[in-house]
Amino acid sequence: MEFGYQYKKKKTTFLSTVYYRYTYNAMTDIVRFINDTVKLTTRENLTRSKSAGLELVLSTSIGKLATLNLSTNTYYNSIDASSLGYSNNKSIISWSANLSAGIDLTRSTVLQVTSGYVAETLTPQGKQLPSFVMNTGLKQELFKVN
Repeated sequence: MEFGYQYKKKKTTFLSTVYYRYTYNAMTDIVRFINDTVKLTTRENLTRSKSAGLELVLSTSIGKLATLNLSTNTYYNSIDASSLGYSNNKSIISWSANLSAGIDLTRSTVLQVTSGYVAETLTPQGKQLPSFVMNTGLKQELFKVN
């Protein structure tokens, strides 16, 4: 179940969403260490999973030269991993954020920078450490096709 509100004005869009999810047989990662250098990750079914949160998205153009997209998600997550042999209920409050920017260097060249951060998340075996990723790309149009 979710409830969202969207606001648009010229080149800017703002979206906010409040949600609640209750899932039977949700999928989760189970990590097993085979030896010191080999880690095996498999997908298993949880008995159930519940989450509730707030997602915010902002998309805008900065003049004619750049676009910006920012999204955040703050949420409560609870899982029941008893069917996998772990403690019945675990919960966490966590968040994530993503930022993407496209900059027009010339009429045919675009530089894009994308980054994402995920705070500590819940697994049946405990918690997964936070992670941060940043990527850059350059697009060069070689031929104009009509």
